[in-house]
Amino acid sequence: MNNLFTYGSLVVPDVMKVVTQKSFEYASAQLHGYSRYTFKDHAYPGIIHTGKGITGGVVYFDLDDESIARLDYF
Repeated sequence: MNNLFTYGSLVVPDVMKVVTQKSFEYASAQLHGYSRYTFKDHAYPGIIHTGKGITGGVVYFDLDDESIARLDYF
């Protein structure tokens, strides 16, 4: 099982459920040392290790391999 930090649309549990077809326990989280950016010509934001900054998000717990594969496809 895997834990996964998310930001952007995947912080919404209903979106996560649509993508994975499953519900997971989750908690609010912060990723220190990373900053969130909008990239030209990309629909979704990204994060870059900057050594400073904090990116807010959600950690989902105990994801199975099938769910990780669905998220990779998403």
